[in-house]
Amino acid sequence: MKKHLIWALAALAVTAISCNKPVTPDPGPEPEKTAPKILSASLRGAGGATEIIAGESAKFTASLENDNTGTLASYSLKVTHQGWTIAQSEGALAGNTANLDVDLVLDPGAITEAFYADVQLVVVNSNNLSASKTLSEAENVLIKPEPAPEKLYLVDNNSSVYEMALFSPGFYKTDADLAAIGTSFKVAEKVNGSSIDESGKVWGSFPVPDSESFGLLWLGFNIATQKVEKMINFTVVADITKMAEDYGHGVFWDMEFHKDCKVVFEGYGANAEEMVQKDRFDCFDGNTARYTGQTTKWEVYFIKSEKWLVLRDHWYTFGIKKCLWVTGANASLPMLPIGVRPLNWFAEAGELPTSSLSCVTKDGVIWEVLMYMKANFEIKVYDKRAWANEQQWTTITPNLFTITPMEADPETGKVDGNYGVAGPDFVEGYYTLKFNSDTNEAGLYSYE
Repeated sequence: MKKHLIWALAALAVTAISCNKPVTPDPGPEPEKTAPKILSASLRGAGGATEIIAGESAKFTASLENDNTGTLASYSLKVTHQGWTIAQSEGALAGNTANLDVDLVLDPGAITEAFYADVQLVVVNSNNLSASKTLSEAENVLIKPEPAPEKLYLVDNNSSVYEMALFSPGFYKTDADLAAIGTSFKVAEKVNGSSIDESGKVWGSFPVPDSESFGLLWLGFNIATQKVEKMINFTVVADITKMAEDYGHGVFWDMEFHKDCKVVFEGYGANAEEMVQKDRFDCFDGNTARYTGQTTKWEVYFIKSEKWLVLRDHWYTFGIKKCLWVTGANASLPMLPIGVRPLNWFAEAGELPTSSLSCVTKDGVIWEVLMYMKANFEIKVYDKRAWANEQQWTTITPNLFTITPMEADPETGKVDGNYGVAGPDFVEGYYTLKFNSDTNEAGLYSYE
């Protein structure tokens, strides 16, 4: 009995001690770590201006914060235009709040049109969580081109000076006879007599481009691309009254074109710029244009109902010259109205001029064609113009178009595939397809 009493008293003592021990409260779950916050951000010119001239400075400001679960750690700021970085800044941050004040010089090079750059800020905190913001136009600054001079001056290595008049935004060309031009030249904003005035801008020196022995009608200069252009002294006259007939369409069966030649359109009753394929003509002036494709002979079709002028390779070029074709479905020539004459593989007769499209090339390697393309397009590339000459190809722009694999039909056993179809980022619109005939790589590029 005495032994049991001792054990009972010991148990009571332990219980008493346990009851007197302090109780630690349950802290609960740890607070969720959160990302930083970009409260506001803007890009402005001097004095808060909403417009600047390209090359001027602008100030980027932003208000940042982070709650007590972490602190601000770093920021990265990038300003881009058409994929090119024109300004950037990055740095360390500390604490729970910060105000950014960053001076940037926004110099996109020579431009011809005003634009809003893509401005993106990324902020990271001590928890390695981030927040990002892309400025809206209301928060951004409009970057405008420098006022264009009324004219520039071409000064050759013989000190001969030729005025270059403004032809289109950022593009200047000569009007004078160039028969006596030297072998090289510079382009200047200012001259003193026959000498360049170095107080103005000067571009070059450039070699006088080849004219295929025809001579030059004009030389041009683009201040945005700093590229020299030319028109040679060879003129193609496309006179509607001289066309033959083919299934209700007008046609020139064998019209000779030289790269950079002058083309005159007579009697079509349509604006030249609206009726031709833009991937093979430019520098439109009334009823004239410059041809920019390869030197070759084309079939030239006039689709009377739509007033389209279409350049096509010949059937009989097999083994005579290299040519590439694109055909398929749910794509079409780029002229208005869109889609009335879609690609239709190699349909013939009245559909022949528009069912498949000939590519143009500047170097015999990179071939291209401009099309209007719908989301369900299917296209293939052919060397010459026969089903047996289908090109196996790979895409270098898989976000815009992919190539279907060659697969056997489980029922018929027929193997098919190799179709160019829309990629995940494709949106219906105008695109240029470029095909490298050396590597069989192809890319699809949005056309504006």
